[in-house]
Amino acid sequence: MPVKRGKRDRTSDITDQAKDASSLDRKWAQLAVFGTVVSLLIATGYCLLRMGLSTPVMLIPACVTIVAASLFAPLLLPRQGLLAELENRAVVLPLVTLAILVGIFLAFFLGRSLLVIYFILAVSGFYRAVRLLRHGDRPALLSILAIALVVAAYLFITVHNLGYAGVLSNEQSQLGLLNHDTRFHAAIAFMIQNFGIPSTAVDGVLPLKYHFGSHIWFAALGILGVAEPAASYGAAVPIVAAPMLVFSLLLAAMAIDHARKSVIDYLIVGLALIFLSDCSEKSYYISESYTFGLIGTLLLLPLLARLANIGASDGKVWFGIFVAIAAIPILLSFKISAGLLWTVGFGWIVLRRFAISKETAIVGAVTLAVLLASVSIFAPGPNDYNRMSNSAIVPFYYLRFDPTLGSLTSLIGPLCLAFFCVAKMPFRQLVRSRSDLMLEAILLVTIVGAIPAMIGVPQDSSVWYFLNVGQWYAFAILAARISVADLSQFTLSPRRDRLFVPVATVVVFAVGCQMARSITPAFFDTYRGVIRAADKQVDGQLLKGRSVTQYFADTLKKERVLFGADFKAAMSAAVGPQLISMVRDHIDTRSPDNAVFIPPQNLAYWDFQAICRDKHNIQTALTGQPSLLGGPPASYNCPKDAYTTPYGNDFAARDITDADLCAHARTRKIKTVYVLNDVRAATSNKLLRCDK
Repeated sequence: MPVKRGKRDRTSDITDQAKDASSLDRKWAQLAVFGTVVSLLIATGYCLLRMGLSTPVMLIPACVTIVAASLFAPLLLPRQGLLAELENRAVVLPLVTLAILVGIFLAFFLGRSLLVIYFILAVSGFYRAVRLLRHGDRPALLSILAIALVVAAYLFITVHNLGYAGVLSNEQSQLGLLNHDTRFHAAIAFMIQNFGIPSTAVDGVLPLKYHFGSHIWFAALGILGVAEPAASYGAAVPIVAAPMLVFSLLLAAMAIDHARKSVIDYLIVGLALIFLSDCSEKSYYISESYTFGLIGTLLLLPLLARLANIGASDGKVWFGIFVAIAAIPILLSFKISAGLLWTVGFGWIVLRRFAISKETAIVGAVTLAVLLASVSIFAPGPNDYNRMSNSAIVPFYYLRFDPTLGSLTSLIGPLCLAFFCVAKMPFRQLVRSRSDLMLEAILLVTIVGAIPAMIGVPQDSSVWYFLNVGQWYAFAILAARISVADLSQFTLSPRRDRLFVPVATVVVFAVGCQMARSITPAFFDTYRGVIRAADKQVDGQLLKGRSVTQYFADTLKKERVLFGADFKAAMSAAVGPQLISMVRDHIDTRSPDNAVFIPPQNLAYWDFQAICRDKHNIQTALTGQPSLLGGPPASYNCPKDAYTTPYGNDFAARDITDADLCAHARTRKIKTVYVLNDVRAATSNKLLRCDK
């Protein structure tokens, strides 16, 4: 028979809950300070390394404001009613962070005024954080700031060493040096930013079947920061996306653990796991869609952990189930792997919680319907990939694609979590008692995610994005359950000294060497490439026989900037700026009914980027205007580009009469075609009216 609880007991419970919620808020405030400082430091480095270059005035402040608002605004939630309960608050705070981060989509409706709202949220949340921390542990806060400095330097160097979006992306775009992936993403984002249509626009504006959620995000950022996608990607990847991935892991771990440990514990354990993971593949920092998919997954994990707690009340569980199902299309829009594997983990927890029952059937039916509808919108088909083999299945495919030990490092996190849990309770007992449904879900996510890579569909390296997801689930749980004291006890226990101390020393040395290699700045080759490419535009008159290093030294001495006026003059002679100017001066770029056709004879354009797969999206990514027959001419023998299935097999530039060009334009609902025969001579070009 249940024991009646007195009024004093209930009052005591309420008081304890309030103290716990207040403790969570204080630690959240510390991590918010950590995250904002990291983003601000990276933004400072970004600006310093662009001295002398033109940068959209509002872009960098917008990036930092988005991070600050996402991290600080949850502190504005009142600690009253249901939000005063620690378990509820630990789930809601990360959801608010995710909502604010994703909420810049509202820029399509509110315009730049949304940035004012974000600034108010950031300042108000920061004021709340100051009040929470004013009587806190100052040495701990100073330690957090010191760690922030190290993490900012590490992320800045790591992201830029990978050679994708970064400090000089805009200049690389205009000089023909931008890598294929960033060029491809910039083209899609530009079409969304200008016309609200996700499309590569390689031959008219046909909708793209692709996970374009991150492209919508960058297009919205372009509206807020008054910037074009090449600049938005270059700024937001290092300042917002990569840091938010780290912050999301730390916030998720603390929320799952209900902030029982110190912030330093979460920082040390969480960052150690990330550094260990970074010893191999690091594309989760520069694959924008995957980065956002992981950020969303991590911020939703406290909700999944709550559902995995079979002691939670049914009312709160059904609310969590509703949110978890609603998250499926959001995650799928960012990355298919993140959305599918989220559904796998969520489905397993529901099945284990309710067993075979009416509730399971209802949730399963709704989840399946949402999943299928979302996949039909966001999932590319098999023909959208460049297949690496004609076989339907290639056993151990990814090991053949990347035959290194690093290929399997994604499995280390889930295995460590399994060993850590089984050391406390035998696995069979864990399963029977349903005491750790999160472990079961993570192991299932890891196994299912490994199927495409190990015995799955041979579609280039994209299978890695399935293989790697389980690692981040495991990292969040490990960072929640392990403290620095646990690590010390494990490695320094007297009974294990003889074995584990040497092993730990070797591991620390190996990881240290890898980290030293990773944080050695190698991105200065990008600077050399940009300067030399600009020098070629003016026949060597930029460098005048000097080395690139000497050029920077002279420019710093004379103009107090890295890139002088002579660099800007050389840049203006390049194909990219000339193309942008020519198109925008002769066509209404506000209408998707107008397109640009570049004939095969325009060799200056078609040789602009040497690699075949880089040629398809140049015009759209630079001008934000659709192309017509925008594929490279047949003489280049370029393979079909990925994600061009809607356009068929006949969209290459070719010799064509005006009448036939207009006939093709009408099939694409294009009314006006600007024929760009020469990027430097406007008199050689012509405007065709195809709607008359």
